[in-house]
Amino acid sequence: MESAGISKHKIMDVLCILYGGYDQVGCTTRDIYNFCHRYKQEIVAGGDAQTVIRHIIARQERNPDYLFKYFDRDRHLKGLFWSDSQSRIDYEAFGDVVFDSTYRTNKYNLSFVLFVGLNHHRGTAIFGCGVISHETNEAYEWMLHTFSEAMSQKHLISVITEGDLAMQRA
Repeated sequence: MESAGISKHKIMDVLCILYGGYDQVGCTTRDIYNFCHRYKQEIVAGGDAQTVIRHIIARQERNPDYLFKYFDRDRHLKGLFWSDSQSRIDYEAFGDVVFDSTYRTNKYNLSFVLFVGLNHHRGTAIFGCGVISHETNEAYEWMLHTFSEAMSQKHLISVITEGDLAMQRA
């Protein structure tokens, strides 16, 4: 049910109706969350990058304004970028970008790259996200070029980055 877009709380509601009450279901809502999490991990572990790409393609089919690009080399994912229509509208309106990456804090040792800014209420506006396999000039250049394409070539007003040399060079 979850893969069909039904929330975990709704799944529990359906189970309660089917089994005649909460106490008859045999699990809790937390159990459903845990099961769905384990199931997703097994799917991703089995096909890793291809599973993620298929998931994003399915999302793009439901929402044609959802944009993503990826590149691979020797059948290994090197970079992945995604942005939805609201993110691109926000970028058009607010433009200043903080370009940052995490340093391999996930089980795949991929760096998570984030393009964010502030909206008119000084709240965070996410313009785009991505992952890269190596923090190299080439990877950051690809990410910036892809970001620029996604934002209809609207030039960055200003960019704030951390002290990463490869990021600064890109």
